[in-house]
Amino acid sequence: MDIVFVILHYKTHKDTIECVESIRKKIDTENYHIVAVDNFSSNGSLEILKKEYGNDSDVTLVENNENLGFANGLNAGIDYARKHFDPDFIALINNDTQLVSADFTSVLKSKYNQYKYAVLGPMIITADGLCNVNPIQKHPRDAKSARAAIERYKKIIKLCNMHLYGLYSFLKKFKKKKSASKKTMHLYDLTDCKTHGSFWVLSREYFSRFERLNPRTFLYGEEDILYLSVIKEGLHTLYTPDICIYHKENSATDTALPNSAERARFVSKHCIDSLNIYLELLEL
Repeated sequence: MDIVFVILHYKTHKDTIECVESIRKKIDTENYHIVAVDNFSSNGSLEILKKEYGNDSDVTLVENNENLGFANGLNAGIDYARKHFDPDFIALINNDTQLVSADFTSVLKSKYNQYKYAVLGPMIITADGLCNVNPIQKHPRDAKSARAAIERYKKIIKLCNMHLYGLYSFLKKFKKKKSASKKTMHLYDLTDCKTHGSFWVLSREYFSRFERLNPRTFLYGEEDILYLSVIKEGLHTLYTPDICIYHKENSATDTALPNSAERARFVSKHCIDSLNIYLELLEL
């Protein structure tokens, strides 16, 4: 098998269907498979997917009996893909992403021959029309930065508890608009950089050292942990603009937690947990 796409599905069946259909429309190999992992949606969306794809030869639905979170939800798909297909590449993708490039597999193979990457991240077009979320940074986060981030998330939780998150969010958006012009869109390959977790391609090089993603997180912070783990093993990551995807951003989280303060509290708690795991790995 050339490639298996592992799509993490949670409640938003329209996104998952659009994601699957974008792959079918754009993929440049017949030797592919799609594994959609339902992370215990419990809202009837899995039944809709079963009606849509239950009899299709290129799609397999994997059903988790509980919400395993991001990494372990994807790990269920990784395990299935490796056991049944032994692919050259496994693409781990959010269900609110869509494939844009029409030469996806050929570029993956060409870049692998050139760089022998363990993890590849593509150019990502976001809902605001920008293309600057990838790569995230060139060097792993240091301990000082991780601890500072933990303190920021603790402050956000306090603001939520004091019912002040709305004001904080408004001021943050205003500041973000002022600094948006400072972001850079990268139009060339960059090696050994941290890439966005909405769309990762793992190669055989990755699986020569790792069985799956780090299973200790629930949600958020996986980018730091994957990046640090790969670099510490002497492997390489790659960002390339020669592959392009579209990302709606936070579709499943926004659906599950429509209240902004509740969502911020949830995100902050799990970011703190992940950063503490990151600090442990950093000190090993």
